[in-house]
Amino acid sequence: ELHKRFDSSKELNAELSILLNKLHADRVFFIEYHNSIKSLEGAPFAYGSMNFEETSDGVEFIGDEYTNFSLAKYKMVQHLYENLMYIGDVKGLETIDKRLSLKLVSNGIKQIALIEVEGIDAPLGILGVTWSKHDVMKDYKESIKKELRSFSVKIAYINKHGRTKI
Repeated sequence: ELHKRFDSSKELNAELSILLNKLHADRVFFIEYHNSIKSLEGAPFAYGSMNFEETSDGVEFIGDEYTNFSLAKYKMVQHLYENLMYIGDVKGLETIDKRLSLKLVSNGIKQIALIEVEGIDAPLGILGVTWSKHDVMKDYKESIKKELRSFSVKIAYINKHGRTKI
């Protein structure tokens, strides 16, 4: 299992690097969903960890700030569960999730694209792309959506098979 994890991590990082370059982004990341302890009534607590992050030159890594965080604290997780995707300005995100918006602004992020990555039986996590320096939404929103959908399928495949090729 550990070797499979190392192999799939290598594949996933390679795919994130491709997406980073393809979208001329500052950062690409994958937040994996996981569970931890349960409530006294037995309901599992849901957590997320940004275990994978690729950045362009000169862009600071933020993944350590998003480790083992409670998914219940972020309304965006529910939004993605219901709508599958969010693409837009971080400031506009305030109406959905003020906590996340403020955190992203503090990280210097201006625009973000997020998609929930679907597994066979359950959601696996969130694929995200960020931009801090330039406005990409007005000219490239549709191509960003297309790439997010395509790469979310690749990530789900890697998660299941540990590789991108059959």
